[in-house]
Amino acid sequence: MSDNKEQLNRRDFLAKAGLAAAATTALVACQAPAAAPAPSAVGGQSPAAAPPQQGDSPWAFGNQIDEIRQRGKIVIGSTMRFPPQSYRDPATNEPAGYDIEVGKMIAADLEVDLEWADVEFDALLPGLLSGKYDTILVGIANRPSRALSMGFTRGYVPYDQVMLVQADAPEGPWSDYNQAGKRITAQEAATAEFRAREAFPLAEIVPLKVPEVMLEVESGRADACLIEAYLALPFAATHPSTRVLLDTATGEPQSVAREWGCIPVRPGEHGFQHYLDNWLAWYRDRGNLDSLYQEIVGPTLRGEVTWD
Repeated sequence: MSDNKEQLNRRDFLAKAGLAAAATTALVACQAPAAAPAPSAVGGQSPAAAPPQQGDSPWAFGNQIDEIRQRGKIVIGSTMRFPPQSYRDPATNEPAGYDIEVGKMIAADLEVDLEWADVEFDALLPGLLSGKYDTILVGIANRPSRALSMGFTRGYVPYDQVMLVQADAPEGPWSDYNQAGKRITAQEAATAEFRAREAFPLAEIVPLKVPEVMLEVESGRADACLIEAYLALPFAATHPSTRVLLDTATGEPQSVAREWGCIPVRPGEHGFQHYLDNWLAWYRDRGNLDSLYQEIVGPTLRGEVTWD
């Protein structure tokens, strides 16, 4: 008798528990917000190409790879004023340089055509965020302030920030330029400007465009310029009134900072960023990127090639 009663009580409990669970599920379903509708094209543009609206990111769904492949073309922003990294071949006016070859490889692996958007440096990041192009190849450094508004891949191009000084400047460490009365130029809106303000808080920092940043040193209007080695070394080779500050022990250029240029992506495009990270890891692990860099940028760093 007690066994039957225990079985009945167990069945009664399970039945009541089932009803309670069903009621809870129904309540949660009623309270859950409706799924957001899929983004649709407006005016012939895909959502990835439309500018972001306040409080609403059209890129939150992470579908940029699909859109690029369906479009059959990837659009990459660059500033083609920085040989040998990114420039236009004087003979053909076609894009050339390390970044250009990296872009060609990315487009080939995505199995799409490649279109370049050649714009001024300070317009690159706003153009990316407004949807004018899919990404940027010009070696953008991943600063914490920039990472608040966009994503970044791992580094793909190394930068050594060095000091271009006047030819008759005394030997000594770069830190000697951190003093009142020193005037130091750096490329405006670039990492060099950020690094200059960080490394030389006592000096006057003058942000300018390239090549004006270096011409100020040549003319004597600035004491030094903090700039990437691949730009400073060719300039010094063709402008004898300037030189690159060297380490007296090694004879190599003094490096104020070693940084890595990254590939930025629009916020929310985690799938595209993950793809590019994997892409960079694949070609770096196999030595392809290092070989490409040494082939294209190496001669400039070794002083074998100079640029006007």
